[in-house]
Amino acid sequence: MNQLISAAITKGLSFKIDPSSLRWRLTSFLGLVLLVTFLVIGAGVVTFVHNTEVAAWRGRQSEAARNAANTVGAFIRRAADTLSLIGLLGRDELTSKPQLLGQVLEQNPALQEVVYLDAQGRVLASGSQDQPLLANLFTIPQSQWFLTAKQGQNYYGSLQTSADDAPYLMLALPAPDGAVVAARLRMTVLWNVVSDIHFGESGRVYIANREGQIIAHTDPQVVLARTSFADHTYLAQSLQNTTSEWYGEYQDLQGNPVVGVTAPVPGTDWVVVTELPQREAFAASRSAFLVMGGSLLLFGLLLTMVGGRYPNRTIFRPLEELRDGSERIGEGDLSYRIKIAHQDEVGQVAKAFNNMTARLHEQRLALEQQNAQLEAIYQIGLSLTSNLEVKTVLDLILGSTFKFLPQLKDAHIFLYQERLTFAASLWSDGRKDYMAAEPRAGGLTYTVAEQGETIVIPDTRTHPLYAHTTMAWSGALAGIPLKIGTRVVGVMTVAYEHPFTFTETELRLLRLLGDQAAIAIENAYLYEQVQQELTERKQVQEALHQLNEELERRVAERTAEVADVNDNLLAEILERQRVEAALRKSELKYRLLVEQMPAVTYIAKLDETGSSVYVSSQIKNLLGYSAEEWMADPQLWFNLVHPDDRDSIIRESQAALATDRTYRAEYRMFNREGQVVWVQDQTVVLPDEAVQSGLTQGVLFDITARKRAEEQLKTSLHEKEILLKEIHHRVKNNMQVISSLLNLQSNYVSDTQALEIFQESQNRVRSMALIHEKLYRSKNLAEIDLGEYVNDLVIYLFRSYKAYGKGITLKIQADDVHLGIDAAVPCGLIINELISNALKHAFPHNYQGEIRVELQKNQQQISLCVSDDGIGFPTDLDFQNTNSLGLQLVNTLVGQLDGTIELQNGSGTTFKINFAI
Repeated sequence: MNQLISAAITKGLSFKIDPSSLRWRLTSFLGLVLLVTFLVIGAGVVTFVHNTEVAAWRGRQSEAARNAANTVGAFIRRAADTLSLIGLLGRDELTSKPQLLGQVLEQNPALQEVVYLDAQGRVLASGSQDQPLLANLFTIPQSQWFLTAKQGQNYYGSLQTSADDAPYLMLALPAPDGAVVAARLRMTVLWNVVSDIHFGESGRVYIANREGQIIAHTDPQVVLARTSFADHTYLAQSLQNTTSEWYGEYQDLQGNPVVGVTAPVPGTDWVVVTELPQREAFAASRSAFLVMGGSLLLFGLLLTMVGGRYPNRTIFRPLEELRDGSERIGEGDLSYRIKIAHQDEVGQVAKAFNNMTARLHEQRLALEQQNAQLEAIYQIGLSLTSNLEVKTVLDLILGSTFKFLPQLKDAHIFLYQERLTFAASLWSDGRKDYMAAEPRAGGLTYTVAEQGETIVIPDTRTHPLYAHTTMAWSGALAGIPLKIGTRVVGVMTVAYEHPFTFTETELRLLRLLGDQAAIAIENAYLYEQVQQELTERKQVQEALHQLNEELERRVAERTAEVADVNDNLLAEILERQRVEAALRKSELKYRLLVEQMPAVTYIAKLDETGSSVYVSSQIKNLLGYSAEEWMADPQLWFNLVHPDDRDSIIRESQAALATDRTYRAEYRMFNREGQVVWVQDQTVVLPDEAVQSGLTQGVLFDITARKRAEEQLKTSLHEKEILLKEIHHRVKNNMQVISSLLNLQSNYVSDTQALEIFQESQNRVRSMALIHEKLYRSKNLAEIDLGEYVNDLVIYLFRSYKAYGKGITLKIQADDVHLGIDAAVPCGLIINELISNALKHAFPHNYQGEIRVELQKNQQQISLCVSDDGIGFPTDLDFQNTNSLGLQLVNTLVGQLDGTIELQNGSGTTFKINFAI
């Protein structure tokens, strides 16, 4: 390079420098243009490199901050979930079983101490892995953490130290019934989480709360020194925003320039801060600036010295090509490449532009591919929101899979609920709904479903899953679990015809598609559950309708009884009318008698007007109108009848009096104050031989009080039925909670005998809960259908012991028997114990056979028979005097039913139980 410069200088000095010459001016102008051009290009490249570097480090820091925030959030969430579970156990469970908190601490080493407090701050239960601290506090009711949790908010405290200088963090959560669950969280665990997070060569991570106190740092001494950056302007402002990320350049606590990113920790008011020294973050920019500046300066000097001789061929033409190429590249034509005429500095710049353009072109292609993948995911998401048909969505997902992985041989999706079922498939030739092979136990599909992890097989000939198979095909497979949270709802498998190595991008795409498939499957399950709930609600409404009909029938019967009394009264009135017709001379005496009756007596014309000829004075007490007012206004009765009853009353009365010559009805009228009064109207047509034709006589009774009593009776009966249903529903729910708690606790028990005891307890609770569920769903709240109950209970026990897959068959024969809850509960427990014993002991070593349940009713006697054709009951064992809890329970329950029990031990075992109802 030095020789080239020297030669150029010597060459340039061989002619006389004349400032007025065209050569000098052209050379000077060319040198100036080249200098400006390369300065602009250099500045653009340096700026581009700097911006790219800033964006790259910001993305890496943001990802590190988010990962750290998610890791810390998961750590805090696990502790909070544990405390929430303790709160759900409740006061009675924790006080009766104090060892529960100790077991929780053993399973959660991050918790140093846990206390359960009532609404007054009294410690009801506690557990500690070191010296108790919270349980010995006297100021709990005034503590900020207790008051915050009592108000229904989660409390996350600042860093504190115990008596033995162990750092911890206070965590308090609200619990049901105003209780509070608090814990000391071991900070060393959180520090270990933070110390495991690395990025860059000298990047560091720490966590701070809203007040600016650092509670976790890569260097624990920073935390123990109670360092705070509350006075640090930039970071203090970022603490006020705990819902989004923040990025900035500033000086750290030691005054060193850094670039930092903050991210909120989910579920808390903490932020995670990632810092990287600017010297490391912008090292490439500085190097690019120095290299580019030096190169441009040297290159410009050489071109200026030698450019005068060959300006057009060696400078101007390459510069024009460089300019044209830059414009085309700037317009977006990234496929264009600048021609390189010479391998000089201009050619190197052109080559650099070509390399940069090639990289940009590759980035654009990758971005377009990612956009296409995201668009496919977006379209699948739209399909999920607009289509509940899971088959359609799964076909769309498989089509998108082939779109991005066109070399695939086939792709399948299976649903998983204890076993795999085929859902959808797509082959390279377009075939659908065709399964390559049934998934085998221990194969790829079942292994992915059971483990919940992706399995990739580049070559089936060398993978352990296919080591013991005779498969002739050799290709590549990948199994993707379809998960909702941690629950596997299905498996997607893809296959290549030949061995193939999956890239991380392809696996990430398959996982994204798998997530969409899982959402589609879950939506279908939820939709099915909603439909089932709607069906159950409809059944409840039908039951309520039948209950209303029953209530109306009862009210009608009561009304008929009252009507009989009214008929007797009407007969007496008619008798009095006949006496009046026969004894006209005693009309005054009869009138006085009528006016003292607790009813209104009237005589009206049997014509269109219906005007009154006579009305007794009781009309004043009934409706507030005097007899004179009533007689003076022929339309008064018509106007006072309730509009909803008016047309039907007129129509029915005219039809009845025209045929039967008698009429009786109940309807509503308005009194003078506008209040509704219920009346019973009983009318007869007076005989022609007694009086002039065309008259009717009737009596109006005030039945308002009776109507109100009937409404109150209906309401009371309905409320009692709802209350009784709610009681059965709550008892059933409480028993299901007990069964769930037993199932949850059994997850922490490894002893086989203890697990068997837990299962037996769950089955007993389930048998009692099923009775309350039947009563809750039954139309008759006093009795249940014992045959239906026995069928459901036995099927549940067969599923619980997984008997269907062991060759054991079930036969149930049950008469129509209904029992009250007092007899149904013991009977259900007896059946539970006998069926459980048969499933556990009658068929050892995969012995196949049959279990029979017979339920017969003979008048007032119930006969229950549970038998099997297994190995038989031990001959040396007295079932009425044994240490077996199940048989002791059976004998006790038979005694409770005042029944008898008999054992027949021949070809199998038969228990016969008889009791009266």
